[in-house]
Parts: sequence; structure tokens; C-alpha cells
Amino acid sequence: WCAAGVAIAFWWRRSHPLSVLIVVVALATLNPISVTGMTTAFFESIFALYALASYSRLSKTIVGYLLSVGTILATAGLTMLMGLREDWPLSLLQPASLVAVALGFAARASRSRRRAIEELVALREDRAAAAERARITAEMHDVVAHSLSVIIAQADGGRFIASQDPAKAVAVLETIGTTGRSALADMRSLLDS
Repeated sequence: WCAAGVAIAFWWRRSHPLSVLIVVVALATLNPISVTGMTTAFFESIFALYALASYSRLSKTIVGYLLSVGTILATAGLTMLMGLREDWPLSLLQPASLVAVALGFAARASRSRRRAIEELVALREDRAAAAERARITAEMHDVVAHSLSVIIAQADGGRFIASQDPAKAVAVLETIGTTGRSALADMRSLLDS
């Protein structure tokens, strides 16, 4: 049942790494008399230390490191005094724990770099999109301003011409329509690009 508890505890290693380490060390040391239990406690605590260093702050990692190493040393010492196990995990405990912590810090640093790169890429994409929107807005302004100037000039001239020569007024109205349709097509083209 201790192994099942440890396996369940590892489910939360990312969100609550210090709590997981405490549970893992506590459950693993409940059965220190078994040779396999001590070996299991050793490896489970190393993995929990890695998770702690990878997903938690330095201060929590130090607390967890001292807690796990101290508990395992005390448990191993007790079992050795009772003559129930040899001391090979003790010789591996310190370097393995330090390697686990170092690998955890490296994994956290790698995730931080990856997040920073993703944020930088997103920022550049946002800036590029904003620049493109500004370019389209400026071009639309130019198209609309030019077209409206032509339409206004044609409408003013058409009013004068209509009183003089109604046939020429029809041509002016056609120019106004053509200019409006052309401006609309240009705006659609800008928005589609």
C-alpha cells in the first residue's frame, strides 16, 4: 500500500512538489526494514527531489533536500544498526540527490527559456500584425480620401453642368459611380490582403 500511495502522490508532483516529496519520504520510510523498501525509498525520493527542483522555488528545494536526505539517512542508519541492510544506498545518496536537484534546476531553466522565447515570438507577431493593420489603415485612408475628393469634385461640377447641358451631367454621374465602385473594390482588396 505504501507503493500505491507514492504512485498516487506523484500525480501532483508539478502542482505541489514539496508536499509530494514529504509524502513520498514519509511513505517510503514506513517500511524501512525491507531491503526493497529501502531501495525503493531511495529511488522515489531522488525522483521527488528532481520534481521539487524542477517545479518549485530554491528555498523549497533546499528544505525538501534537507528533509529527504536527513530522513533517508536516519532510516538507513536505523536499519543498519538493526543489522537489516547494508550501506550501499548511503554512498549514493549524496551525489544522486545533488544530481537530481541539478537536473531539476536545468529542466526548470529550460522551460523558462522556452517560455521566454515563445513570449518573444508572440510579441513580434503582435507587433507585425499591428504594423500590418497600420499599413492597411493608411492605405484605406488614402484610397477613401482620394476617391471622395474625386466624387465631391465631380458632384459639384455635375450640378453646374446639369443646369447647362443635362447630357454631360449623365457622364459626370457615371464618373462618380465608377469612382465609388473603384474605391470600394480597392478597399475590399486591401482588407482581403
